[in-house]
Amino acid sequence: MKRKNEMKLSEAILFWMEKNGAKVKIQQIEIQQKWNELMSDSIVKQTKKIELSKNKATIYLTSPLIKTEFSQEKEKIKNALNSQLDGFELDELNFKLSNDFT
Repeated sequence: MKRKNEMKLSEAILFWMEKNGAKVKIQQIEIQQKWNELMSDSIVKQTKKIELSKNKATIYLTSPLIKTEFSQEKEKIKNALNSQLDGFELDELNFKLSNDFT
């Protein structure tokens, strides 16, 4: 018989991950990996960082031209990323110009 405070190991791990913010970090790493797989090497080199807040990703780029082009195609890019992600989906995707060009 199960006690009220008992749960499956997988449920306990997910609970711990959400409580400690690990789930978001893992999702951010997954987005970074999928971005690197989907984009060419030159685009990856122009990507400064990727931030994730809830289901909203912000990608910082060093090229104003790429930022403008990607902003116009963000729905298509978001759909391509979502088709590759496991277990979650991006609701929003934004592109910003990075102030750090190093």
